[in-house]
Amino acid sequence: MESPVEAARADESAQAPPRRVGAISRGQRVAAVALIAVACVGRFLFLETSPPGFFADEAAGAAHVMCLQRTGKNCHDQAWPLFSAAAGGGVTTPTYLYLTTLWAWLFGTSPGAFRAEAALVGVVTLLGLYRLAAHLLGAEYALWVALSGAIAPWSFQFSRIAWDPPLAPCFLIWGLFLLVARRGTASAAAAGALWALAMYSYPPTRLQVPLMLGGIACFTRWAQLGVARLVLCTACLCVAALPLANAILFEGAQDRFGLVGIFSAANANPVAGAGAAAIAWQVFENVALHLDPRFLFITGDSSLRHSTGLFGMLSGLDLLALLAAPALVLSRGKCWKSQLDPVAQQRLRAVIGLAALGILSGILPAALTWESLPHSLRAIGAWPFLCLLSGALLGVCVASWRWLPVAALAVAYGFSALFIAHYFARYPELSHLWWDTVVLDRAREAQISGDWSPFEASVRDAPLAAQYYRMHFGAEKPPD
Repeated sequence: MESPVEAARADESAQAPPRRVGAISRGQRVAAVALIAVACVGRFLFLETSPPGFFADEAAGAAHVMCLQRTGKNCHDQAWPLFSAAAGGGVTTPTYLYLTTLWAWLFGTSPGAFRAEAALVGVVTLLGLYRLAAHLLGAEYALWVALSGAIAPWSFQFSRIAWDPPLAPCFLIWGLFLLVARRGTASAAAAGALWALAMYSYPPTRLQVPLMLGGIACFTRWAQLGVARLVLCTACLCVAALPLANAILFEGAQDRFGLVGIFSAANANPVAGAGAAAIAWQVFENVALHLDPRFLFITGDSSLRHSTGLFGMLSGLDLLALLAAPALVLSRGKCWKSQLDPVAQQRLRAVIGLAALGILSGILPAALTWESLPHSLRAIGAWPFLCLLSGALLGVCVASWRWLPVAALAVAYGFSALFIAHYFARYPELSHLWWDTVVLDRAREAQISGDWSPFEASVRDAPLAAQYYRMHFGAEKPPD
């Protein structure tokens, strides 16, 4: 795999600019931008009705935020903690805790307000993905990449849930952009810091980031990337991650993996106590589950918190790209390369390699678990790279088949219309049991009636969530 940095900078001063590939008309460009804008705005709409309710994990983080906002301590009376214990053996991470404390101070503590932060994070992630693709391949390729990311159910769903994981791909993509698209020591140091923040934000990224950094280092001529930049990025990442390492080793910040990891002794783990060969084969099968077309394009995740129940994790536009690219090669052999000058070919190969690295490193953490596979949340770091790949392939195909931009836009608009109609009409009804909708309804009823006993009966197993509802709806004042 060639480095994207090599490809982007190879003989830039001597080479003519690469031929503009995937050129589309002004009207087609406006149509694509309009759909991206609609998808971004749509992330902020009806946040309290779809998803319905307010899941216990969301409410637990919100409770810590409200306590920290008022007293500088979390719900467990810990002053300015790094991690805060949450539901199900998980933790509320410092990136979410402190960013959301500021957010709640500005916008309030309603479920919709908390979820709006996730919507903004999703839009910022798309912007970073566009900037990365524009640097590596050009603006018109980047447009297809951004369109793919904007309408993908994977990115849309996780832009509407008030918890930590959506922060991880945001920090990851912007760190990658600073590493490969900017020069100088400051950008390298910032890239390392952002990747460290990604590792704080969601446990699976603690494996994805080292794999990404190691892959870039192994497949890059260091003279092109700059030894000093790579070393500085790694050093800044390691220094910034020292408190995280301490929390993992001595404070149980990674305990959840001990329960659901493939090395767990849990009875439900199919390879508990098995040998290395059996475990390796199971990991391979788990990776394959996350690349299964049924998961990607038909059924999605089995959890209705992670998926809508009617669509796969990617859109029809991604499916079109993944079908069109091999069809182009089969129909024209190597002649399609004539559409690209040598520099553009080099860049495209580099981006495909980078996307493959990001996809596999994003899926592997999920593949190292045994519970509820395929698991789109644990593989959340893969979706930006899947969209990068499909957008790049689509950019090549539209250069050879001039009818393809119209077809691609028709597919994108048609898919989006079907998805949005389902998401805001049917999905709330189908998924209400997954989102603790009854708890939120009873809290609202208790606020009006003053009788909190039905509410208390519904949250006996979720004390942090109960504390959020009592504080937000006025049954309990936040601590002074």
